[in-house]
Order: sequence, then structure tokens, then C-alpha cells
Amino acid sequence: MQEKTEKLKIAIIHPEIKYSAFKDNCDSLTAMNIEAGRNGAKIILNTEMGLSGYSFQSREELRGYTVDENSEIIKKFSRISAEYGNYIVLGAAYRSAQIELIYNSSFVFGPSGEIILRYNKVNSESKWAARGSAVQNNVFDTPWGKVGVLICADSYFALLNRATALRGAQMILVSANWPNVGIDPVDVWKGRALENELWVLAANRTGKDNTMDLSEAHSCVLDYDGNFLIKERSKESKIFYADIPLENGKIINRSDILKSRRPSEYGNIYLDFRGIEDIASHLSLPAHGDIKVRSCSFIPDRKTIKKIDEELNTKESEVILVFPEGVHQTNEYLKLSEKHKYMICFRDFRSGLMQYITDGRLVTLESSDETAVFGPAKISFPEKNEIFHPERFLHHSKKGCDLCIISSDKSDERIRFLLKIRTIERAAVAAAFNDHSIVCLPPRGHERWLESADKNNGYSELVFNTSVSREKRFYHDFDYELLLATEKNN
Repeated sequence: MQEKTEKLKIAIIHPEIKYSAFKDNCDSLTAMNIEAGRNGAKIILNTEMGLSGYSFQSREELRGYTVDENSEIIKKFSRISAEYGNYIVLGAAYRSAQIELIYNSSFVFGPSGEIILRYNKVNSESKWAARGSAVQNNVFDTPWGKVGVLICADSYFALLNRATALRGAQMILVSANWPNVGIDPVDVWKGRALENELWVLAANRTGKDNTMDLSEAHSCVLDYDGNFLIKERSKESKIFYADIPLENGKIINRSDILKSRRPSEYGNIYLDFRGIEDIASHLSLPAHGDIKVRSCSFIPDRKTIKKIDEELNTKESEVILVFPEGVHQTNEYLKLSEKHKYMICFRDFRSGLMQYITDGRLVTLESSDETAVFGPAKISFPEKNEIFHPERFLHHSKKGCDLCIISSDKSDERIRFLLKIRTIERAAVAAAFNDHSIVCLPPRGHERWLESADKNNGYSELVFNTSVSREKRFYHDFDYELLLATEKNN
């Protein structure tokens, strides 16, 4: 007899939400959640601000569409979760009857109909919302394991996701109003699943809001390896279902990455640069300027070194060359660096240490916390395993680093993807492996990062002005005590 596979059925509510049409939205979401309950969904995830729509311009405009624990629609969802014995996450504008504060919130209803959690968005809307606390609890218990809750832009910031994982979450539920323009939220959610080795479920929506078109927005379900069980969109309201595999009745994930954290090396993440207009001066950085960065997926012989020299012979800007880990012809590199304004970076196979050559001088780095200045750039040299830790890259960025250089032997699909996501921490990335290379610049505003990945000739290359990497507008509201707690302190 074949053993029956355990599954957890979840429902993603992907509705067409109408701006300020409170009754219509309530009726639509009520019907969809009842349908999902009848179909056996044990966890139902709804979109952000689903009752009211999203793009309000002031507190006064939104005030008539707010709810609290005693609102009829909240009581109705309590009855739905009790009737079907499931967990429901509902996004709404919450206004306490006692305090004149409006939050962008997610209500979590338990299987007995009680409100077991209300999470307030941390990265909230400046025109009408109060900011939720970064240290608030956003994790609840289920029979299948711990589940975390975030709202839309909260998932963009790596450390809010990492803190949720450190609170024990094996799955993160994201309610969102996020169109797929600029940085695609699906890429962000995949990154969060990979770097924390947990499930990420995101409920987006369709339709046109007051100022946004979400008709092409995706909802998704990602496993702990970043694989999609769901990546769907719809012009009309729709419910997407997925069966999450269980093991011994529990959500399956891994914790290897969390176990490899080194909080003692993340100290700079709490530094607060709000109010500092000139970060370059504050951190004593070199004057910004153009720099050419080329990462290669090969170790050059003498003939190739000569060819590279001929290709890059330029006086327009400094040049940084990055090669994979291996046995290198350092004498040839030394000659090259004496001749031109080159910095040549690589990891030595024999010692395992990072090295760079510039001005006819070989420097060996004993620690991945060491930095270097070359021309207009301050540079750090993270290790390959640190690609999974956003804290480490934010630490380097808050030291003023313009560029993070990684040299190692092999990459994989997870590493290649996360290298791009790491630029959200506000520093460029250049990486060289023997099977891949990439140079990637941090996103500007809501735009997507700029990348050059391995070409047919075995290298990637970008020229950029380090003024781009000095646009270090950091988000600061995180649970630093949790993120920096060592195992000894825990």
C-alpha cells in the first residue's frame, strides 16, 4: 500500500479591488474566503488593504474606511474562520477606538474565530499611516509550525524578513499591493525564500487602484529552495490553491543558513545615517568618479593577460579585474598593475585568502572585514557563503563600500540569483567564479538593478560612477537586538 503524502492546502486570494468601494470589496472578499474555506484551505491569505483599496492621499480621505476589532466585517471574518476551522490573514486599515492612529494592518484569525495576531506594517505609507514597531511580534503558531506575517514593502527589506525567520517562522505570508514595474516583487520574494530557507507566500491583487495599475501583478508561492508552486496573475478576481508538502505533519524547511550566521561581524547594521546629507564626507570616502569593473569566469594565462591588456588599455578610468579562485600568475599581474591603473582581485587557491594587486604591490587579506580604496571606490571582499547573509552586505555598505568583490570556485543558481538581490543593500557587486561572472549595480529609486552577466567571451563588465553607490538611503527600523544577538546571548 502506497503511503499517503501529507499536504497543507493554502489559498491565495487574488481579488479585483476597487478604490474606496468598501461594501463591494467586503462582499467580494467575504465570498472568496468562504469559497476557499469550503474547498478545504487551512490557511487563506488576502491582499494588502483589501477592504478599502490602497492609494489614499490623506488620513481624512481614508478615515471612513478604517476598521477595528468590533467592526462588523471583522466579526464576519471571525465567523468564517471559526466555521471552517482555518487561519485567515486579512489586510485592512486599522484605527483603534482609543487612540487616533491609523495603521496598515494584517489581522490573523485563528481556527476558533479569535484574532490571534494583528501586525502593523513597518515600512508604512507616509501620507496616512502610523509606522508599526520593528520589534512587534509577527509570528503565530499553527499545528504545522510557526508562520510569519509581513506587508508588501516590508518584504523588500531583507532584515525584516531575517528577523521573522529568527523568530522561528518556517513560512512568511506577505499581503501586497505591488505592481510588477521596476523591481519585480516576485524576484524579491524569491530572494527572501532563498536566503532564509523558508516558504514565502504572497497575495497580490488585480485591477486599477486610484494611482496604480495592478492588472499584471503576480501572486506566488515559493518553497525554501526558491521554486515556484504558484506564480500567477489574473485580470479578474481569482483564488489560487497550492498543496504544501508536510513531513510528520510539519512544514518542511531548512535552517543551515541561519545556523551559519555570525552576528559579531554585522555590527555596522545599526548605524543611523538619517540627517546626514553628505555620506561620502561623513565616512571619509574618496571623491566619486568613473570606474570600469570586469569580472571573468576564467583564470588567464600569459597570452590572455596580454589580450586583456590590449582591450582595456585606457586612460579614461581606473579598471578593476576580478578572477575566480585558483592558482594565478601573480608576476604577470604585477607587471600589468605597474603599467596601468589596474586593480586585480582574486582568491588564492593554496591559502584560500583573498588577494589584490595594484601599483605593483600584492596585498593579502586576512579577514573578509578588510577593505581597500582604489581610485574613486571603497571596496570590500565578502566570502561566498556571506552571499546568503544580507546583514553582512549591509554592514559593508554602512562602512561606505561602493563595491563588494567576491572571488570563489563554483557558483550555483541560488548564488547567482542572490548576488543581484544583495545590491538592494546599496552597494555594487562584482563576482567571479569558474562557471559564472557578474557585475551588478544597486537599484535607483524603484528601478531594477543594472546587471552584466557572463558573456560568451567569459566575462561581464560595467562602467559606473561611484556617485551611484553613494546613494545610500537606508531603512533603519529593524529589531537590532534580535539581529545582533549572539548564540551566547540567546
